[in-house]
Amino acid sequence: MQILISKTIQLTSLLLSITLLGCAQTGLPSTSYIDKAIDQIVQEDKNFSQEKSFSNFQAKSLSDFETTKNFDPNSQEGLHQLAIAADHSGDYEKSRTLFKKLAALSPKNPNQLNDLGYHYLANGNLTNAKMWLQRALHIDPRHEQATMNLGMVYAEEGDWNQSLGHFRKVLSPEDAHANIGILLAQKGELKAANWHLKQALTINPQQKTAHHFLRHLESQNSL
Repeated sequence: MQILISKTIQLTSLLLSITLLGCAQTGLPSTSYIDKAIDQIVQEDKNFSQEKSFSNFQAKSLSDFETTKNFDPNSQEGLHQLAIAADHSGDYEKSRTLFKKLAALSPKNPNQLNDLGYHYLANGNLTNAKMWLQRALHIDPRHEQATMNLGMVYAEEGDWNQSLGHFRKVLSPEDAHANIGILLAQKGELKAANWHLKQALTINPQQKTAHHFLRHLESQNSL
């Protein structure tokens, strides 16, 4: 279960995050047509970034790290990459243990605090996610990944004003509204989703993701 947010914080990379984060704990009705819309937009957009919202992400598997000659599991860099690889491999207990160790080793490093907060967010522990992300932002109020991740926490809690406010600290106004619209649609709140998607297009009629997503929802007679 991953949340994808580009280091450049493009809207489209957050769009990818929604299907992977999932809605199992929300008890929502089926929204398979929304997932299909997202999949189609992903295929149409050649500029999708697939970087994770971990800091300094490098795509390697757990086995890749453990067999690399120069890998040092005792260094903080090595622990960081191993924690990410463990998360990608589905070993969430190992990943959480390593992220907590890193946060203890570098309690004033906002990247490490963001990563632990992100880990909790991706695994549905919103209370711990919020605590660690807020700590990261207390140290570095401009930390973009922590800001976006905290925006996702507020979205999961249903605090849409706070979520929008955090997205707008990093994204353009139209991209922030488009993000909120897609997240609302994923939760089945289609009228509110419609408003935010149209708001994105009012601000910028060329906002392609909002246009495509709105088109797909309307084709399903969902709005």
